Amino acid sequence: GDAGYFRDVWTGYAFVGHVQGSMASVLADSSPETNDLDHHGNLEPTFNISGLAKAAGATFVARGDVYHVRKLDGLIEKAMQKTGFSLVEVVSPCPTAFGRRNKMASPVKLMEQLRDNVVSVEKWATMTDEERKGHFRTGVLQDIEKPEFTAEYAKLIERLKAEE
Repeated sequence: GDAGYFRDVWTGYAFVGHVQGSMASVLADSSPETNDLDHHGNLEPTFNISGLAKAAGATFVARGDVYHVRKLDGLIEKAMQKTGFSLVEVVSPCPTAFGRRNKMASPVKLMEQLRDNVVSVEKWATMTDEERKGHFRTGVLQDIEKPEFTAEYAKLIERLKAEE
């Protein structure tokens, strides 16, 4: 039937950095709440894109970083193999604005900071809230199986056609 033309396999990638826009004092939703980009700080809480994808029912959600590129490559490969919507959040430093204005002008220093603040989901589960401060977890955050939307939609169309 017509449903053969559709396949519900979507993989999204969100590159999340500590970012400032091209205009002075313009912060991104992924900028830390406390930083030197704006003299007043970032009033909005950091946006959790992986949490949004999980809440929206993505079948696969993961977070990786540009320092651990081999692990990131594995996460992307897993995401592409899943049926349904997958999201891989990629954490990346922004040396142009964030690094320079927070006295971390060297891209190497930013990559070292990224390396030092990454925690696997397994280790994260064993840490206290106090130990988690300043760190972020990476790895697979959600991996579930559920019916593919377009396949279920095709079944509905076939059922309705049969009732005619």
